[in-house]
Amino acid sequence: MDQPRAPLSAWFKALLGRGGSRSGAIEPQRPESSLKDDLQAGSTEARAADRQALATLIDEIEHAALAVYAEHGMPRRRGHYGKGPRARRWTFIADDMAPEDRWRLALERPKWRFATLEDLGGQSGQPARVIQAARMLATCTTLRSAVRTRIQPDLAAQLEAAIRLGHDWRGLRQGPPLRSDPPLKFLAIGRGRIPKA
Repeated sequence: MDQPRAPLSAWFKALLGRGGSRSGAIEPQRPESSLKDDLQAGSTEARAADRQALATLIDEIEHAALAVYAEHGMPRRRGHYGKGPRARRWTFIADDMAPEDRWRLALERPKWRFATLEDLGGQSGQPARVIQAARMLATCTTLRSAVRTRIQPDLAAQLEAAIRLGHDWRGLRQGPPLRSDPPLKFLAIGRGRIPKA
């Protein structure tokens, strides 16, 4: 099974003795269970600190993404939303809904549209910055859920999500505004320009 990781300082203390001395003096050997307890205690403290630092960073990223939502007059409260056929704005429905409840609601009101906060910004027709903010919110939700449940999902998927999130956040904060690429247009054969070779 997976063993808890000890912080680097705990490993150095374990290798060099309690005081971390590099002197040639031989220190009395400690029982293995004592060393294991020290490493696990250090590991637990380090993990708690890492989780807190990650939660703070995710909060900061979410705040930046929600600021983009606010700039575009979109809702900023996490949860589920609905929109009637003639409504201009999304209406908040609930913080959390079971899939059965969402299906029931969709069947009761077939002309309505339903979405989560993350889905609202990802809809077609939204500005590129809003789409980017929606992606960031969805990734933050995924990472926060992985930390909260302490499930060990695919490491490659977690790293990819973290790298994309960092890239999107940096682009949102520092880079020039993203432009929306126009949709591709397919022309009938013989109707478009043919590049010369």
